[in-house]
Amino acid sequence: MRGVSPLFGNPEKKAQKEAELTAARAETDRLLGLSPPALAAEVLPDAFGAGGPKVVAGTRGLNVFQVAMAVTDKNPRGTTYLKELVEPIREALQVLEHAELILRNTNQDQGARYTLTRLGQATLADGTVAEKLHAAG
Repeated sequence: MRGVSPLFGNPEKKAQKEAELTAARAETDRLLGLSPPALAAEVLPDAFGAGGPKVVAGTRGLNVFQVAMAVTDKNPRGTTYLKELVEPIREALQVLEHAELILRNTNQDQGARYTLTRLGQATLADGTVAEKLHAAG
């Protein structure tokens, strides 16, 4: 039985889970504390950069939950507080749209989907997201 009581579980795993939840809460609080332009500067590379989610064939971009997942999945248990971030991420997407870095496509079946514009692609490539957002705001 390896010295662990089946009634109480593994204390190391419990401590690790608690540490992961604490880190996820801290990261969520950090993201919630950012202004919409500052959050937008993090959303663009996380969701639309090379390491971001891939657009599924037949869709017209990423939906807000895919974007939120891309922002929060860097940490174990990062998606625990996902619901709290949906509205701030929508605001960040609006900032990116107003800066002409992303394009929102809406249809009846899929709702709002977001894709990079050519300017958004160039901005990601040259690493000037924050500068473009500052200039647009």
